[in-house]
Amino acid sequence: PVESMPFSINRGQTNVVPLTLTFSNPGEEGTSDARLLGLRIQLQDESGEGIVPTDLLTRIQVSEGVNSYLDKTDIEATGSEVDLTLGIPIVITNIEPVTVGLQLDISPDTTVPAFRIAIVAGTWLMADNVVGGAPVPVVLENGSYPVLSSLGRIVDEASIIAVTAPPA
Repeated sequence: PVESMPFSINRGQTNVVPLTLTFSNPGEEGTSDARLLGLRIQLQDESGEGIVPTDLLTRIQVSEGVNSYLDKTDIEATGSEVDLTLGIPIVITNIEPVTVGLQLDISPDTTVPAFRIAIVAGTWLMADNVVGGAPVPVVLENGSYPVLSSLGRIVDEASIIAVTAPPA
């Protein structure tokens, strides 16, 4: 995981990328491909308490470049977790890794002052074997769960820039 949360985020800002995840299939030649079927994230405030997703977000995308695997606008209105079941599973071969980003649209009406993204456990990432569909565990190459983004602070947009010129 690579955290890429901007320090300051405007209310109503779109395409905020707080976290990117690189998935690899370390099997040898002849190993079956795997599919990432979905993941779950939690929204937390700066003290680690949960944030109701609709209090902060209007949209979440999971994508790799121009490939969109999920574009979700029906954001959860209770709890602090967001289910990201992918519309199109991400195929992970043993030839090359796949790096996907979470893109968030922040509500223009949010009153949340700051937030982070958490993936609490490996069971929050659902994957299977392309051949046969057996579950495949998702493990971290480095570190341990939970995976946390850094803290992003919600700010108001700048509305004016004042300049002082020397007297004429």
